[in-house]
Amino acid sequence: MQEILIDLEDTIKNSDRFYLTANQIGYTQRVVCIKFSDDCKFFMNPILSEKHKIVLNRETDYTDKKEYIIPRYENITVMFQNEAGVPTANQITGQTAEVMCQAIDSLEGIFPSDYGLEILPEFDKAPKEEQQKVINEYVSSLFEFKDVLEKDIKSDDEASKAWDAMRFLAGVSDGSIKVEKKEPKLNRKQRRSMGKII
Repeated sequence: MQEILIDLEDTIKNSDRFYLTANQIGYTQRVVCIKFSDDCKFFMNPILSEKHKIVLNRETDYTDKKEYIIPRYENITVMFQNEAGVPTANQITGQTAEVMCQAIDSLEGIFPSDYGLEILPEFDKAPKEEQQKVINEYVSSLFEFKDVLEKDIKSDDEASKAWDAMRFLAGVSDGSIKVEKKEPKLNRKQRRSMGKII
């Protein structure tokens, strides 16, 4: 793992990128490196557990060099393993949260061209009212797609189980679900055999 972290850090420091993922430089591990001024922070196996406040960003897709409008979250909680492998969670806000959302998309093989609104040259020349109308239609189509996707997940038993498991883990992470350890109830004979009762 150390080799991957060194490679990520060397590569990102010699680029103009804000983030870099292991799969972008030929590794299969789920690692994100985010550059903060001259320092880098690593996130192993990151998962968004909470997402709030959607903003629309203009982003360039590095695969096709085109610009897209993309919805991103401005306030997130991300669960990950740190460099020592210790599970942790951090709340991230602002531009860093938006960068983390981009990075996780990249880990999943999702690009702005997959679901973003491509910005054609005519878009910037159009009046603001026309631009807003196009953006509103795009956002509306995303909500329609979300509804269709949720129906597909609910109709597939395996996908539904995976979805429920992800929601459970997110609930445990954000504290909305409490997990308690309970001792099993043993009868007198079982307790005797364990040496609890003489």
